[in-house]
Amino acid sequence: MGLTGAQETALRSGLDELAADDVDANLSSQLEEFITHATDVELFRVNPIRYAEENGLAESAAIDLFLNATKAGLFQMEWNIVCVSCGNVFKSFRNLEKVDPHFHCTLCDMENQSRLDDVIHVVFTVHLAIRDIIFHHPETLALDQLLFDYHYSREARTQSGGTPTAEFLRDATVALQYLEPGEEIGVDIEHDEGSVLVRDWTTSIAFFVGKLEEKSDKSFTLTIDEDGLGHPDFATSKVPIETPLGTLLFPAVHNLGPCTLHLTCTNRSSRRSPIWVVQYGGAFTLDTLSEIEGSRPLSARQLLSTTTFRRLFRSEAPGESEGLSVTDLTYLFTDLKNSTSIYDEIGDASAYNLVRAHFEVVERAVTENQGAVVKTVGDAVMATFLRPVNAVSAALRMQDDLKRVDAGGSTRLELKVGVHRGHSIAVTLNERLDYFGQNVNIAARTQQSAGASEILITQDVLDAPGVIDLLTNSDLEPARTEMKGIAEEIPVFRVSGR
Repeated sequence: MGLTGAQETALRSGLDELAADDVDANLSSQLEEFITHATDVELFRVNPIRYAEENGLAESAAIDLFLNATKAGLFQMEWNIVCVSCGNVFKSFRNLEKVDPHFHCTLCDMENQSRLDDVIHVVFTVHLAIRDIIFHHPETLALDQLLFDYHYSREARTQSGGTPTAEFLRDATVALQYLEPGEEIGVDIEHDEGSVLVRDWTTSIAFFVGKLEEKSDKSFTLTIDEDGLGHPDFATSKVPIETPLGTLLFPAVHNLGPCTLHLTCTNRSSRRSPIWVVQYGGAFTLDTLSEIEGSRPLSARQLLSTTTFRRLFRSEAPGESEGLSVTDLTYLFTDLKNSTSIYDEIGDASAYNLVRAHFEVVERAVTENQGAVVKTVGDAVMATFLRPVNAVSAALRMQDDLKRVDAGGSTRLELKVGVHRGHSIAVTLNERLDYFGQNVNIAARTQQSAGASEILITQDVLDAPGVIDLLTNSDLEPARTEMKGIAEEIPVFRVSGR
């Protein structure tokens, strides 16, 4: 697709900025090809992890590429709130601070918590100034495009066979169209088993479940009024249906046996309304749509533990009113032992340079192991990692590298490291992203219990995939610790002798 003169100029400017930021020239060239030749769908809500898979790139390289491209004005970063039940992109935000910690999905009636782990996906859409795609103008989309391409995440997949949810629903759709005020539609369905779902898309649902009975003809007239879709013979209060994800509420439920189902739907409202009829073969449970699988999405949890993101978008953080939940994250704390005495031994200037060199060692180990530094307090560092094995690898690396830092004379840099994992709350503190919660406290107390040049890890970290193999050449022994303010006993292990 050809670009306009203004778009070409904007593209060149963005690519020049990538070059100035030392982004690999081959990656920039590949991205330019993608921008100029990809389809509108491909340039909408790009998942860097999928992009990496399709272009033979390292995952981290693709994420960094799109972060830099966003900073250069080539793409816009979006935080998508995705329903874990149906894969609906409930809302899309340009800033994380606008995300509500809780939401109610309008497509499946599911209550959701906006967890950073699996509910908030980060995607990138080509900037309007670079290329104008149809998804920049959702009001102009055809109904099937709006529903399947715009509302459903491409990373949402069914459990059975890994079929994308949007593709699964598209194939199961019997009717999908807008009804003008006063307009009527008729649909005939051979209903031998399974379920038929009828909805006006954004409000109400009629739900039919097959039973083993003699086949017959059944006719129903549904109406859309100002309150949504309904039928006078159906339940007027929402009917709870239990699923592995919890209780879902359906406003209208009717049980049918095998039949030829004749549906008529009339729009008696004053507005144009969509009508959507879906037929599911076999027993229908929302469990088949419950997991976000397949091409793994870039979760907010992963992005927030990326060094490039923290460097380029340090102001991006949840709103201050209420934090966002993180189900599982690994926290690493470090601190220099007796750093105050170093200033007495070698003087302020030399000590300052030495401590700065220590920070470089720690930050390099964190970055090269796919983590991110959250904050520094004095000589202490807090970092987060997506996987415990990366945090332990970083801890080993920083201890090894610190031995090579020349402190001069008898002065030694001795680092205390603690690693723990678990749930926390991501919050905004002093206009920066931070993490709070008992597991963060445990990680900090673990570091405080470590001795000079020691690494302490908790049982939860030791049990994580890959950690025990990583420690094959290290001595590992249980450590006795007293964690102030922690009531429960936390099993901790000392890593040494590497």
